[in-house]
Amino acid sequence: MGGRFFICVVDQPTAVLCPLLELAQPKDRVVFLQKSSTNGNGSKSRLQKAFHSFGFPRGNMKTVCVRDWEDGPHLQEVVRREILCAGSNVSEVYVLVGEGSSVILPLILAESCDKLYLVRNDPRKVAFIVWDKTGGFARRTHGYRKAKAALETLIGLNGYELFTEGTPQTRKIWPVPDGSARSPRPRYGYDIRYTAGRHDNPAALRTPPKTNLSQWKKTWTQFLISRRETDQLYSNLYYATRNAAHSAEELCPPEQGVQRLKRESSSLLEIGATHDTRAAFAAVVKLLCRNGPVTSSLGQELEEAVACRLVDWLEDGGARYAHMIESVWKNVRVCEATDTGTVVAEGDVVLGLRNGHFLCLECKCGSVGNASTWLARREILRRINGGGRLIACTPLYTEFARRSWFADQLKNLQYLRKTVKIEAIPFTLPNQPREFCVCQDEENGDDIWQEGHFEDHLERILRDLEPDDRVSAEQGDVSRAREAVPGTEEDAHRLIAFIPERPPAPNREAMPGTEEDADVLSELMGADPVHPREIVVATEKKARPWWASLLSCVMQLLLVGVLILGLGFLLVFAKGC
Repeated sequence: MGGRFFICVVDQPTAVLCPLLELAQPKDRVVFLQKSSTNGNGSKSRLQKAFHSFGFPRGNMKTVCVRDWEDGPHLQEVVRREILCAGSNVSEVYVLVGEGSSVILPLILAESCDKLYLVRNDPRKVAFIVWDKTGGFARRTHGYRKAKAALETLIGLNGYELFTEGTPQTRKIWPVPDGSARSPRPRYGYDIRYTAGRHDNPAALRTPPKTNLSQWKKTWTQFLISRRETDQLYSNLYYATRNAAHSAEELCPPEQGVQRLKRESSSLLEIGATHDTRAAFAAVVKLLCRNGPVTSSLGQELEEAVACRLVDWLEDGGARYAHMIESVWKNVRVCEATDTGTVVAEGDVVLGLRNGHFLCLECKCGSVGNASTWLARREILRRINGGGRLIACTPLYTEFARRSWFADQLKNLQYLRKTVKIEAIPFTLPNQPREFCVCQDEENGDDIWQEGHFEDHLERILRDLEPDDRVSAEQGDVSRAREAVPGTEEDAHRLIAFIPERPPAPNREAMPGTEEDADVLSELMGADPVHPREIVVATEKKARPWWASLLSCVMQLLLVGVLILGLGFLLVFAKGC
């Protein structure tokens, strides 16, 4: 039994890697097809590097440059040569393509091998699609069961990498490694009274969490400088400590800092000598902020709550969808591989799907930004991950619909959905009312609104992505597909003849054959079915003999002559009158 032979188009590496990992074995031969004009963009080497990292030997990989995806004879010659070189070691040929111009490649290669499978990553489901030539190109959709590509690998396919400097650090939160404990649940998003209180008084001081305090073993410089640009609380503490130490170059350690602050400021004398380092720090922070409130990061609390509630749901009510997700990450920051010092994109909570696509939850509390900002975010996400999907997440606490801040929450959600036109889901409190009253017009009174819970929206999103591992209803069973498009040599020639000079979407003047043929070809090209009773068969035009063309020209000339004579008679008659 020979091995499998894979032909992969490298211009869309994300769409190719996951089906390749699902179907290929280390012994199989893989040929990467690349256009000569894109030889320098690095997609080939990045895809090969990623594939090799999963244990596939480089000796079974080969790259072949082609002139153009539309040059059918050249492509056939290249692929047949590679299959011939493999000899009897090839039992099946798989053609893996992405979306775009390369979808015509399967049509060109349809007669290159009897046992041919056309494969494409499903852009709408966490699945891949296979068309079997021996089954009349019947379509089957398969869910992923084996392929697992990590976040770092998928980001690297398009020339990006994770940004690792400073804080917050990118963190994998699901699945939790064996032996590791999950982060404790935050109060925000779980404790209803605490959550409402944070919105009632968003400027209230919050004592730094213990996770930050655990880093005190580092110097003040390393700890505080890393945070003072993003959090006013740490900035105040940094400058107060620096002034107390009388040194701009080297700051004192925590214990000395507390003592010096006590000596320098009479307002700090109430700090007792028995306080340990952490208690002293908390006391110092409170005293430093006594003269003016410091806004704590409500946005960070929202991000932590969204991440934690998502993981809770995946391990409970949403467990049936967990097989579609490779991993969940928090605080994802991305930079270009050629410029590792600049962050080009951030993701608050990112779900890496088994088909290589990302679901990015962008958490917004307060101001949600303008439409151009969201469009820019979506564009950079598509460059990093071709199938990436941006989803806005903003609080909506219907249990407090009469609070002054609830109106702003509702406006934010409506603005994102109606003005920005981006998918937006609410972050809700556990078991809050799905139906609520809100007054948007004093003359007409209250309006009744309905909004599902945060977990309801997560289920809707993942349910729509769930694959259906059955033959598509449009194609029917294999026997019906065989009747629709018999796998003869004549059909293969018709498939090749179908390809136009340029690869536009299939139109009603370019698709020969029966109604079933048109449907199958349209499916392969990713277009709506086109039926022959509405089209002119292009191949019949090409087959017309030369004398028929000459006769047509003569008839057209005679018709023009008759029209001219008729016009002359009309003019003579008019003058006679």
